[in-house]
Amino acid sequence: MKIIAHRGASGEAPENTLASINLAWELNADGVEIDLRLSADHYPVLFHDTDLQRIADVKLPICQQTMEELNQYDVGQWKGPKWEGEKIPTLDTVLSVTPNDRIILIELKDGLDLLTSIERTISSMSLNMSNLWFMSFDLSTLEQIKLRHSSWQTLLLVDNPKSDPLKEVSCKIVDAQDVHADGLGLANSWFGTLQLIPRQNYSQFLLSTWTVNDIVDAQNWASLGADMITTDFPEQIANSLKFHAS
Repeated sequence: MKIIAHRGASGEAPENTLASINLAWELNADGVEIDLRLSADHYPVLFHDTDLQRIADVKLPICQQTMEELNQYDVGQWKGPKWEGEKIPTLDTVLSVTPNDRIILIELKDGLDLLTSIERTISSMSLNMSNLWFMSFDLSTLEQIKLRHSSWQTLLLVDNPKSDPLKEVSCKIVDAQDVHADGLGLANSWFGTLQLIPRQNYSQFLLSTWTVNDIVDAQNWASLGADMITTDFPEQIANSLKFHAS
């Protein structure tokens, strides 16, 4: 099972920054999960929220800022003084510091214009595409990825269950099949429901879960046969699973 650092090692370093990604590599994470949005001048940039309010205390939408404007903001100091000076990175910068044997889960936060910018970035680099996964909650986005690049690996993200979890997850399995997704990325809260479903019902999919920061939860997903666990604390979760296995 692969341990994926959520927005980099975001439990210790500011999320979606080079600091958090490099820390994930230092902690021997198998991969990182990142969120991508599109700047006003069409750069794919690492950022989770729609605006800068939570991270930089500025209520400005990411999509309305050029890369030059985004570079003015400090996105590290909110996590602590030692991270002051961190800037919003672009996708190509992150890919350039990623070891060839590590995994990157890329969540597409914007639409097809973002996909076009990602394509442009990837085409200019020499990459191990088998370690790139493209994720979205949006079925049409995943469908378009497969139509344009049938070999690109995709994950359908599934948010927390609502009123009828068994019916919901069964529908999501069908949705993933319909858009030819390669995997399911389930919220941590799906564990109890998934226990009730035979693995053969979704055996064609890679099984990934997010965001798992509790040791018992991690062990539960491991026992269920999850292929990837995304966590804010990759070192602690990896060590707990090794201890549990021994």
